[in-house]
Amino acid sequence: MEDAIYTTIEHCQVRDEADRELAKMRRDLKKSVTELKTALNHFLTSKPNQKMIRDAMIVEKEGYATIPIKANYKNQLSGTIVAVSNGGQTVYFQPAKVVRLNQQITNLKAQIRNLELAILGALTAKIYDVKDDIKRNIELITLLDMIFARGKFAQKYNCIRPKINRENSLVLRAVRHPLIINPVPLTLELTQENSVLMITGPNAGGKTVALKTTGLMILMTELGLFLPSDKPCDIPLMDDVFTLIGDHQDLDNSLSTFSAEMKDIAMITKYAQFHSLVLLDELGTGTDPNEGSALAIGILQELYLRGCLIMATTHYSSIKDFAKQHDGFITAAMDFDLKNLQPTYKLKIGSIGNSRALWIAKKSGIPENVLHQAEAILAGNNLPLSLKKSFVPELSN
Repeated sequence: MEDAIYTTIEHCQVRDEADRELAKMRRDLKKSVTELKTALNHFLTSKPNQKMIRDAMIVEKEGYATIPIKANYKNQLSGTIVAVSNGGQTVYFQPAKVVRLNQQITNLKAQIRNLELAILGALTAKIYDVKDDIKRNIELITLLDMIFARGKFAQKYNCIRPKINRENSLVLRAVRHPLIINPVPLTLELTQENSVLMITGPNAGGKTVALKTTGLMILMTELGLFLPSDKPCDIPLMDDVFTLIGDHQDLDNSLSTFSAEMKDIAMITKYAQFHSLVLLDELGTGTDPNEGSALAIGILQELYLRGCLIMATTHYSSIKDFAKQHDGFITAAMDFDLKNLQPTYKLKIGSIGNSRALWIAKKSGIPENVLHQAEAILAGNNLPLSLKKSFVPELSN
């Protein structure tokens, strides 16, 4: 079939070699076009015609090659008027010899097109007879291409084949997010008995990256990819992966961050079941902390009872306390180097981390006096209600 196509088609058109009659017609067409140009140029260069010609050029009108002639000479010529200018001062004229050649060219083009369609029709019929084979070939080539792509990916990122299970057992052994430069390896374990991992720690400390890395490892396994890890990971086959990560404001539908988050949570709690992975980033924020914490605990408890594997992050103390006391919950914290005041991006299982809000604020450029005031409020729970302004701008007239 491939030979038949390349024998028939070249540069998106039917080859001359595809049919002897087609080759002959194309030669005749080329010859007629040359004769036509010669005849028109002869008319243009003939001295007796100079006074009648409006512009010494060949102009295409209505699909025909014509010469612009002054209208007052139109009855003195032997040929055909194809078109007239808007002002009526110019007619587009075909000499008699050119009329014959134009008709000959038109007929040859029609014959060539009909023959090309016949050749293409015959080729199409041949392809139709083997269309199922071609479709199977495309599917096999696509499959092989994906397999080789997976292999190249595994080589590039030093990946290892994971172990698959249906027992909702997730063990990541020093996995690395493939899109992060110099990533800190992530190690964690979730089982059906301890199926919730509650991650705490500072902003910009790596909590969200831990969630995304875990979800990515699950989805990569579902796609048949090996995982960038130091040792083989245990990956459960999941029916669904649900995520609630990032700001969910929806200006088009007038939804606040919290409202949009609750809309997504409602969908998750409707469909999440056993063999579902649920990733929740700072659940319950954007509203009253007490109500948000209570709602988050209720949602986590419901998903836990359904048998989902859950990873969540939080800054709320009540959620941290709940995770510490719940038998099915595992606590973890993103490590923070107190000596150098820098996050290490390492996940410490069994720990509870602080949010380090003041450190984040200082690093972001918040003034020192604001930070000192915040530290005083935090230490003594004293609100600065009796302070006076040190500067009051004058009102202009």
